[in-house]
Amino acid sequence: MEPAALTNEQIDMYLERIGIDERNDPSPAYLAELMHAHLTHVPFESLTPFLYHQVPSLDVQDLYEKIVVQRRGGYCYELNGLFRELLAGLGFDCFTVGVCILRRDPQMEHRIVHRGVIVELDGSRFYTDVGFGGPCPVTPILMDEDAGWQISGSRSYRYAERDGYSFIDMNDQGTESYLFRFLTEPLQIEDFDEPNTLAAGGGHFGKDYVVSMLQDDGHVSLSGHLFKEVRNSETFEKTLSDEEIPSYLQKYFGIRLPQ
Repeated sequence: MEPAALTNEQIDMYLERIGIDERNDPSPAYLAELMHAHLTHVPFESLTPFLYHQVPSLDVQDLYEKIVVQRRGGYCYELNGLFRELLAGLGFDCFTVGVCILRRDPQMEHRIVHRGVIVELDGSRFYTDVGFGGPCPVTPILMDEDAGWQISGSRSYRYAERDGYSFIDMNDQGTESYLFRFLTEPLQIEDFDEPNTLAAGGGHFGKDYVVSMLQDDGHVSLSGHLFKEVRNSETFEKTLSDEEIPSYLQKYFGIRLPQ
């Protein structure tokens, strides 16, 4: 396991950022608590490439400044990168992997367009993810084919191995689909530099608002100017004006834009 790049003080501040009061020893239950807390406190967002026309830095200290100090969010290369550092600092044996998203354009199947985190704990491996921004496990998924379908939030997921690859499949109200495919080989920060640059510069992240966050009873999102709030299976939608967006970002996602 690589050493954590965060100090003890930074880890405590990070835990405060995601609403966790104290440290515990590594365990599946604590891992699930950390993942859920992160998803419900730190938004998935693309404001750096869209509003500021910049490629987000993946340097750990830059990520800490943005996500913890400035109380912003980010997308997968950022969020799962820093989450790995939190887990390592808390004593978890973990590493990041490059992930192909299979529910999108089939031509993208062989491209790494996502970053996930694998945790090794008590002889088992878990796939964790706090940076997808779409339908995705909200709790760790045990990487064991014998585990079958595992309920995670409003959907079920299973781990499978096919043709030398690891898969995460999704079952959404009876409809099964492939979600992720990856190799269980640790990747370093520099391995994500090119995918990060492509996502920020040529992808949809640089073209409009893309913001979302899980809530205990649903989720909220901003796609372009369309704000959507889902609570207890009820959906509220509103098309926002440019003037309304900053207040919605602050109220629903905790993001305060510079004046």
